[in-house]
Amino acid sequence: MDRRSLFLLVLAGLLAVLAGSTWPGFPSPNEYARTFAARAMVERGTWEISHELNTYGFLEDRARVDDRYYSNKPPGLIWLAVPAVRVMAAVAPDRHPMVDNYAARLLLSTLPALLCAALLGLWLRARERSAAAGIGLLLFGTFWGLSAAFFWSFAFTGGLVFACAWLLYAQERLPERAAMLLAGFLGALCAVSEYSSAIVLTALFAPAMLVRLRRIIPVALGMAAPLLMLAMYNLACFGTALTLSNRYDDAAGYAELGQSAAFGMGLPTAGGMFGLLLSPLLGLFFFSPFLLPALAAPVVLWRRGERAFAAAVAGCVWLHPLVMAGYANWHGGASLGPRYLGLVLPMFVFATLLVPLGRWRGLFWGAATASLLVHAALRIVPPFAIDDVATASTIKGWVLPALREGLVNGLYLSTGGLLVASAALFALVHLGAVSWLVATERRDANVRWLAGAAAVVLAVQLGVGQVTVRQVTWAWAAMHKWPQERGWEKPVPPVPRAFGERYLGELPGAPPAGASPE
Repeated sequence: MDRRSLFLLVLAGLLAVLAGSTWPGFPSPNEYARTFAARAMVERGTWEISHELNTYGFLEDRARVDDRYYSNKPPGLIWLAVPAVRVMAAVAPDRHPMVDNYAARLLLSTLPALLCAALLGLWLRARERSAAAGIGLLLFGTFWGLSAAFFWSFAFTGGLVFACAWLLYAQERLPERAAMLLAGFLGALCAVSEYSSAIVLTALFAPAMLVRLRRIIPVALGMAAPLLMLAMYNLACFGTALTLSNRYDDAAGYAELGQSAAFGMGLPTAGGMFGLLLSPLLGLFFFSPFLLPALAAPVVLWRRGERAFAAAVAGCVWLHPLVMAGYANWHGGASLGPRYLGLVLPMFVFATLLVPLGRWRGLFWGAATASLLVHAALRIVPPFAIDDVATASTIKGWVLPALREGLVNGLYLSTGGLLVASAALFALVHLGAVSWLVATERRDANVRWLAGAAAVVLAVQLGVGQVTVRQVTWAWAAMHKWPQERGWEKPVPPVPRAFGERYLGELPGAPPAGASPE
């Protein structure tokens, strides 16, 4: 690997390791639903989290069976978090769960994100493309770098999707049976860590299987162990091997989605497509407009004769956004960025850099520059620190209000009044890296084009904020009578106005109804 690529990987790793992602007063549901379950297994030999909920506070993402509570998340990451929590238990028995969460995040989010970026660089280099450009744009110009600082499933499962694509269509060192066995295992591990990945994995595996039918057997054998473990987990928690956790979600609306035949999936909607791709709250192309050429990559690959791979790439950059736009909960609540497209972010970057840019090179790097600058600002504050969804935009509706509240995604090494200073340093280091990346990659791109494109994209990103996900969601929900049917008052619940206390304070949440105190 060249020195520029290694430098970007090391810098991104340092920023992710030092970044603070959780606070004692706010057990982030996406993260702690897994951390609590892993801790329960380490300390009491059970997946039940009723004790953790009573001890550490209210947590939304929970499943309920009678008066017992479990995580409502797919269990793959929970299983893998157990070793990290076990180590923390030996080092600090009286620790806060945020310590467990941090250790699990380093192992299962930060490390996979960096390994995936490294694999992206190696694959690009094999195709005579710039490895540093791919690594830098993925880690600093998309939501990928930010997700590496949280114990979410997106970096882990997105890395597995990309690794499966590489095993199926690029690797040449492993024997074919070994590669297919490993691809099947990683694909199944991905599916049991994020159920929505099953569709994009099918789109990846199907073309490779159709080319050589003999690959089906080793792939199926590789899938067996994770799927068997899922059945055993479901049987232990819910009394049945074939029912997933979301069927028992303690929120009535989500439980109904889990009980439906399609798990809440339906036909793509205009609101979902706008929200996931273009909106200033979640839009993939709003935050990373340089990824637009990825949409042309399947056509480019097909014309080159790489038809199986073209179909696989189309499954990532065309099919997956369409499928998620038909999901009843496509917006994912009040948070920032294209989280639900995290599965395919590495493939989007890879596909983008496969498309010849020609005279559009300056425009591309202008859009990339704007994306890198905006993501540097977004790294300062948590992606769920939002006061009003209806007026949220990247800077004026998100970063600035959070900073006024003293809410920063600061460094663990900083305390008190140093938080803002450390966040500023954090952003400056980020900006230094991306400026160097653009300066070395633009080559013959016209500087006036680059600067003009960056200014236009930045103006759009900073100025747009009124036509957002809430309006689109409500219009779509009104047509489908969704809130009334599901028993929910609002499809996008607002975070309380006093979010400074919620995220930085020590106030415990209320235990859920039905949980017996211990």
